[in-house]
Amino acid sequence: MSPKLPLGEYTVKETKAPAGYKLSNKEWKVTIQNEKEVVKVEAENEKILGSLQIIKMDDKDQTKRLAGAEFTLKDAKGNVVKEGITTDKSGTVKVDGLVPGEYTLEETKAPEGYELTKQIIHVTVDGEKVIDVKVTNGKSLGQFEIVKVDAEDKTKVLSDAEFEVYKDGKKVDTLQTDKTGKVISQKLEPGTYKLKETKAPQGYKLLKEEIEVVVEADKVVEVQIENAKELGSLQVIKKDAESGKVLAGAEFKLKNEAGQVVGEAKTTNKDGVVKFESLEPGKYTLEETKAPEGYKALEVTVEVNVVANEVVKQEVMNEKVKEEITGQLEITKVDANNTNKTLAGAVFEIWKDGIKIDTLTTNKSGKATSKKLEPGDYTLKEIQAPEGYTLSDKEMKFTISNEKIEVVKLQITNKKDTDKDPEKPGEGTEKPDEGTGKPGEGTGKPGEGTGKPGEGTGKPGEGTGKPGEGTGKPGEGTEKPDEGTGKPGEGTGKPGEGTGKPGEGTEKPGEGTEKPGEGTEKPGEGVEKPNLPEQGQGSSNNQQLPATGHNTNYVPFIGFMLLLLGIRLRFMAKNS
Repeated sequence: MSPKLPLGEYTVKETKAPAGYKLSNKEWKVTIQNEKEVVKVEAENEKILGSLQIIKMDDKDQTKRLAGAEFTLKDAKGNVVKEGITTDKSGTVKVDGLVPGEYTLEETKAPEGYELTKQIIHVTVDGEKVIDVKVTNGKSLGQFEIVKVDAEDKTKVLSDAEFEVYKDGKKVDTLQTDKTGKVISQKLEPGTYKLKETKAPQGYKLLKEEIEVVVEADKVVEVQIENAKELGSLQVIKKDAESGKVLAGAEFKLKNEAGQVVGEAKTTNKDGVVKFESLEPGKYTLEETKAPEGYKALEVTVEVNVVANEVVKQEVMNEKVKEEITGQLEITKVDANNTNKTLAGAVFEIWKDGIKIDTLTTNKSGKATSKKLEPGDYTLKEIQAPEGYTLSDKEMKFTISNEKIEVVKLQITNKKDTDKDPEKPGEGTEKPDEGTGKPGEGTGKPGEGTGKPGEGTGKPGEGTGKPGEGTGKPGEGTEKPDEGTGKPGEGTGKPGEGTGKPGEGTEKPGEGTEKPGEGTEKPGEGVEKPNLPEQGQGSSNNQQLPATGHNTNYVPFIGFMLLLLGIRLRFMAKNS
């Protein structure tokens, strides 16, 4: 659309045509009479049409034009524009009236005696030019197939035979038979060819004469070629691996590449020799079925390559039978403080060169024995300690000798785990009926090992005093945290826990009470250190209070506390 123009008459001319169309030389007169009026001009253009010419010729001699080739022409969208386009005796054909654009040509019929062109040809039509499209064809070709067989057994095909193909003295191809004994030539122009064998199948004689083959168009000619065998021999020499001395009495069997046994098993003579003759060339496997007396049999087979017209010699060594040397490890696990006390349940691993060899667990006698171990250096690791003992992180080295059969014995100790294994009665704690004595006894003199009346008791059911309580005044004979007793009521728990009824769980007169002036147990005796009270807490004497949340009758507890208080006041009065 034009910009706004003043009123008046105008002339419209086309200066550029749309793509693919001819430029119009026509002029259009236009009169603008009203400012709001839009005057329309309809202009027509003719399409530009192009042409293409197909030229068909021989691919080897392009001066030779080929008639009778047919084509189909399609546009860029794949729509058929024209089909049955056929070259004349001049080998050409012209297609006119084509709209500029992209096209494809497909040959649907080849000239007589020629191969069909399978290639899709792309053509661009541009303007009024005539586009020449040259299309070549090769002549119809033929092939031949070689079948290579054994001269005596025609059913036996032969692989890896190589041939050269000649035409008019010029080499045109090289062929090799596959595992089926066959090979097909490339496509060749019809004519006479000669074959020369350059490599015979393994174990066969090379053909000296040339073989003539006639190739025909659109055919595959079969040619069967025979080869005669060439044979070889294998001589096995049996020797001592150390001295090189020849050995009689070794028995062998021979297998071909297919795994089939060739002939019968044979035994080495006094010269240590056995011979396998008339063997087809190829790969064989030698297997020892019986070793010489006093020698180890071979655990592996021997690969042998038999060559035509040769005696292949193969030495086979045997080692004398030797006593197998192995050893074992015997562990004895004992208490570090009492080596007469053996420990069960310790678990160990044996390692060698980063590989775990065995896992051992000590029995009730504290012993564990490994399986048979080859000579070498080993590492022993403890991975689980006996119950109640500390795991050792120390790795122990030991060696199995390669000179004699032996059992390496190791005695390994463990320390008790004081954090996990409570001491047994008599080993740091008092028996329930010996450690408390009669009520009020076993606590030292009055005032020692206790706080003031009412201190160290806490509220009923709590079992701990307030922070800072639970000791007497300085100088009043309070015990140190590890000296056997706590405050009154502490270390006993609630009534029925750790004390029993009066008369039960008490010592006989003279038992469980200190002599005057002692008042404490020796360090380490009484309760264990792991149960010592922390700062601000009362001692529990390793006994637990009843679980909270239960309905508890506090009357007996309060009565018991009053009883203890009365006993203390009695002793205080006596001392004063």
